[in-house]
Amino acid sequence: MRSWVSHWGRQVGALLFPVAQCVSCSRPSLGLLCPPCKESAPKKEPICPRCAEILDREGCPACAVEPIPLEKTVALGRHEGAWSRVARRFKETSPWIAPLLAELLVEHLENEEFSAVEAVPMWPERRRERGYNPPALLAKEISRLKGWPFRGRLLRARPTPPQRGLSREERRANLKGAFVCAEGPELFGARILLLDDVMTTGSTLRASSNALLSKGVSSVVAGVVSRD
Repeated sequence: MRSWVSHWGRQVGALLFPVAQCVSCSRPSLGLLCPPCKESAPKKEPICPRCAEILDREGCPACAVEPIPLEKTVALGRHEGAWSRVARRFKETSPWIAPLLAELLVEHLENEEFSAVEAVPMWPERRRERGYNPPALLAKEISRLKGWPFRGRLLRARPTPPQRGLSREERRANLKGAFVCAEGPELFGARILLLDDVMTTGSTLRASSNALLSKGVSSVVAGVVSRD
């Protein structure tokens, strides 16, 4: 209970008092990152439009093994340095960052249109422990900004151990049958924006997008805070 109150107390405080510190290093800043942290961000490299992996000379090393069932992936940054600290804070302790991240994602999605927004769901017990579900906060904010409905059709079918530290094969096995999608007439032929916090191997987005596609969704675009 104390954790939940603390999380949302910080969010209310963020609404009353504008961000004045860098989320990464706590230096004075008018935005998410101060100038030194922005300058330390990894240089942009050519990436795969489908999964946001860095391309090599042969193309996308991830899609060459098995293409992910996404139309494309929009990532705000690489999961390195200052940006990894922003993503980690949002994921673990700082829900108040959601509106700022949502605005950045909307900017990256300029001229895009979607039938609806969905979020990678958490198991209810884990959500109660953390106090919030980061992808759902992004979905709610983007829905508010753009008017795309967020109905929470994606559900967890069972609890799963944390993905951290697992290999690609272990991650996929861990998530087999973990997501289901509730029926909805608006899903047939829809183009869905699917939100998550950090994309590593893509196993979570693969499993959740497959659940959406199984209900008649036409295509899924992933929006993530950070690409590992």
